[in-house]
Amino acid sequence: MVRSRLVLSVKVAICKIFLAGAGWQAAAFAADAMGLGQHRSLPFSSGFLWLTATGIGDALGVFLGHAILSSYGLYHGTVSPEEFWKEAGIVCTGSILSGSAWQGALDSCIAGDFQFEVGMLGTGFACGMLFWTGLKAGRSWTRSSTQGSWGDATLSWACGGASAFFVSTDRRYHGNWLQAVTGERTGESGVDVLRAGLSTMLGFLVVQVLLIALVPTGFLWTENESNDEVEEVESVGDQHQSNNLYSAAQGRPGYGTEKNIFGSFIGSHQIPQNASFSSNISREGPTHQV
Repeated sequence: MVRSRLVLSVKVAICKIFLAGAGWQAAAFAADAMGLGQHRSLPFSSGFLWLTATGIGDALGVFLGHAILSSYGLYHGTVSPEEFWKEAGIVCTGSILSGSAWQGALDSCIAGDFQFEVGMLGTGFACGMLFWTGLKAGRSWTRSSTQGSWGDATLSWACGGASAFFVSTDRRYHGNWLQAVTGERTGESGVDVLRAGLSTMLGFLVVQVLLIALVPTGFLWTENESNDEVEEVESVGDQHQSNNLYSAAQGRPGYGTEKNIFGSFIGSHQIPQNASFSSNISREGPTHQV
């Protein structure tokens, strides 16, 4: 269980979180170049359009990572395009909200003369809450099945950790104890994109490791996704078994419809509408591996 949690966490951290941070910083450079804000020298200036641009850059990074992780399944047909776009819409909605709010949340902490650790916690909490809000909103407008409350919550906590560690790269918290690891962004160097990606990835992994150690089985977002798959696999297994029983009764093995766990159909035959057999099939019998 721990291994499966870690493997999925590392995949998401590298493919989505790193690219989210890098996308945020790249968009910040572009927005500065267009005159929407000023972050090359102090004091900083962040207008509404600048903040929105960084949120979009964050979401584009997440979308690219989502596409990379889904590419194998899309190619082999185990992930349907509809499911891909729904999931992309959900996570990108959360990313736009949290990414757009990050600079404003940090600016508020600095204006309040908060210490570095308090600024980290405040910014991480604000962005994590907005990411969670975006997940819920995304599930609503995509009409997607709602993940368990603990699943969305724990994922949002981990993403809040990414936002918190990103604070360490801000030059206004010069010399903080994390900058030896994450570095300090200058607002001018292209290396800032790398620093943004690495700091967010590190923050996500640190919080995620704590969640792996502390959250019981079945409550972490990694298991939530796995449980959804298991339930659908069992449903597919029942349908497959029912189809085989009907086909055997008709003397035509293989006739019927099989459905994989992402809703795409395998084969071209449909069960006749006048078919009559019990839907309450016992789960005893041959094991079907999906």
